[in-house]
Amino acid sequence: MLAIVRRFSKRYSQHLFHIILEEYLGWIVRSLPGFVGIGIRWLAYRMLFQKLDSFAFIYAGVYLSHTYGIRTGKSLAINSGALLDGRGGITLGNNVLIGPYAVIASSNHDYKQVDLPLPSVDHIIEPVTIGDDVWIGAHAVITGGLLSAIMSSLRLAQS
Repeated sequence: MLAIVRRFSKRYSQHLFHIILEEYLGWIVRSLPGFVGIGIRWLAYRMLFQKLDSFAFIYAGVYLSHTYGIRTGKSLAINSGALLDGRGGITLGNNVLIGPYAVIASSNHDYKQVDLPLPSVDHIIEPVTIGDDVWIGAHAVITGGLLSAIMSSLRLAQS
């Protein structure tokens, strides 16, 4: 167990203070109700995100980790229960809606390391890019890699 903590500390040493701050701040603001809660979460994550262009509707129950790697455009809404892990980098365009319990993960376990016990397996870090005018539906799962780049506009797919 100590080896896992040591490996994590070494890999994320430059972000350790940020990770600790986001854990405690997230714990405090994550479940605040109503519009006041949305405003307080926006203020908190405005400090923590790499870039947050404008006001964002981050509803109660959203879990955000490694926010130092999250960049957003204008007009973002993240619904209850969604989880975003920005350790590999998440870029969200303008006018993005993220449905309830959606997951966006920019890191994944390296399933090809079969010779190691699962807790010792490294993470594969791959960025996720979401374009403009995208709606990510409830319970959708998006990971980095081959399918991480989503079209800039849903309107392009219709033409």
